[in-house]
Amino acid sequence: MKTKPEISDQVDEWNLTTDDILGRHVLTIRKLGGFLLFASSTIGKIVLVVDVVAIYLIFEFLAEPKKEKRIKEAIKEDNLEGEE
Repeated sequence: MKTKPEISDQVDEWNLTTDDILGRHVLTIRKLGGFLLFASSTIGKIVLVVDVVAIYLIFEFLAEPKKEKRIKEAIKEDNLEGEE
């Protein structure tokens, strides 16, 4: 079997045999190549870092009121135990 590159109309010099095939295609994830190309670019790296930091800060600020509430409840419990 003869092969040819995608960017050229010239056929490769070698013959491809079944012994040359090392694996088989089992899964295609569409659009992943475009995402990986974007992620490897400079602007893509910046966007990904900013997104991760933004998501971390959002979760941190959402969790902060819960922490304060738990601390206040713990202080109340300590005060109630001290009065007994």
